[in-house]
This record gives sequence, structure tokens and C-alpha cells, in this order.
Amino acid sequence: MKSKIVLFLLAGATLYCQSSVSATPSNLDELTNLSQNSAENSHYVDGIPSSEIDQLRYKAMIEAAQVLGLQEGIKHRQEQINDELAEIADELNRIYNFRALLLNDGIMIPPVIDEVEGSLKIEEDGSINASERTYIIRKDAKLTIDPPSWRSHLIHHYGVTDRINKAILPKTDKEQLIWKKSIEEAWNKGIDQANYMFSINLNRLTRDYLGMARFKSLAKQRIVDIPMVARGDLGIRVNGRKLDIGQNTFRITNHSSFQTKGWKAFGSIAQGER
Repeated sequence: MKSKIVLFLLAGATLYCQSSVSATPSNLDELTNLSQNSAENSHYVDGIPSSEIDQLRYKAMIEAAQVLGLQEGIKHRQEQINDELAEIADELNRIYNFRALLLNDGIMIPPVIDEVEGSLKIEEDGSINASERTYIIRKDAKLTIDPPSWRSHLIHHYGVTDRINKAILPKTDKEQLIWKKSIEEAWNKGIDQANYMFSINLNRLTRDYLGMARFKSLAKQRIVDIPMVARGDLGIRVNGRKLDIGQNTFRITNHSSFQTKGWKAFGSIAQGER
């Protein structure tokens, strides 16, 4: 299992289990075989006939197949991803332990700091500034009652697919073949798109987590300020039928910024003054 996890995290683009039409899920079979004759009991079809103009029905049929196949392909692959993530949930909880990075007794999400190695910048006067390393505060700190987690980044659920009108379903064997091909092509695109979206979300999750951990490290070296939080004691508050006792309010008064005092750079390594 650990070897799968390592591959999973390093690959980034897709999970270790790939899907394709060759697996022929039961819902793909149902989609490719939809026709006006078989549509009576399908949850994908609106049984009320429409007054589609005949010459537009063919185009509408293909467009419907493409949309339906794409949506169901994405949904099918995302459900697989959700199941695969559930199998390694404990390991992901350990790797992406956001709670350990929270500030102020767990009510503040720390800033996200990006690191760029070896940056170059041309100034207006034509000179070039070269930096061995550049730090950028990409996201400011914010207060929260719901700490971030890998689940909010990677787990997704999709609702019921929009129903299609029975009038645009295939009527002839030729149309059925075209419908089947359109569904399968769109289904495969949906699989690819779900994998791509997972890759983007995984990269964003990892980048944010590492950026928060980087802030914690730089704050210990006094290279960056810790955000300041003000607490207000409101005591007792009455609002009609509601009574709050010992109510406090919290707000961020100063966001993080980089400092030049309190640390020195030796070579390419910053050391906090002792």
C-alpha cells in the first residue's frame, strides 16, 4: 500500500488506478444503448415528447450524447477517485496535517508563502537584479472555524445529470451507432478531464500545504511576522429571543510581512539571531 501511496503522490497527474471505456461500466452500457424504443424507464430521459424540427434533431442528438457522455464520464471517474482516496485516508491525514500548522489555538489558517529559486528581473534603467531565492506571500492568513483538509480539495460529488428529451434519441440503427460513438468519445474525455482536475487540485493542495509549512519555518527564523489577532470581550449580548454569555470576537489586525531585522543571511541560508 505504501508503494502505491508514493506513486500516487509523485505522479500527481492521475491516481495509480486508471479507467477507460474498456472497463464498460453498467451506466456506460445504458447510455450507449439509449434509443426512443428503450427510453421508457431510463432516468436519463424526459419522457415528454418535444416538437423538435426534424432537420435539427440529428444535431441535437449528437450534442446531447456529447454532453451526457462527458458529464457521466467525469462523475464515474470522480467516484472512483473518491473510493481510492478513502483507502489511503489515514496516510493522507498524516501527510496533509493542516491542524498542526494552525495558529492562535486553531482559529487561524497561516499565510501561504511560495519560494522561487534563482529569479531574474530587468529594471526600468536596464539593470538586472538576480536573487538566489525569493519568497512571496501568496495568501494572507484568515480566521476559520473549519480547518482546511485534503478532503475539501480532492473529494467531490456531482448531482444528478440533466435529463434529455426523448425526441432527440436515436430512431434508426445508423443513428444508434452514431449515438454510441458520440457517447463513448465523450465518456473518455470525461475520464481524462476528471483526472486532469484531480491533478490540478492535488497540486494546489500540496502547494498550499507546503506554503503554510514554509511560513511556520520562516516565522521561527523571524524572517516573517506572525499575524496579529485582536480579541474583543463582548460579555453578554441579547438579540430578541437569543442570549449570548461570555461572547468574544476575533479579527486580524496586522497581516504578515517580511522583516530584515532579527536575522542574517549566511551564503544562501538565513539564520535567526540568537
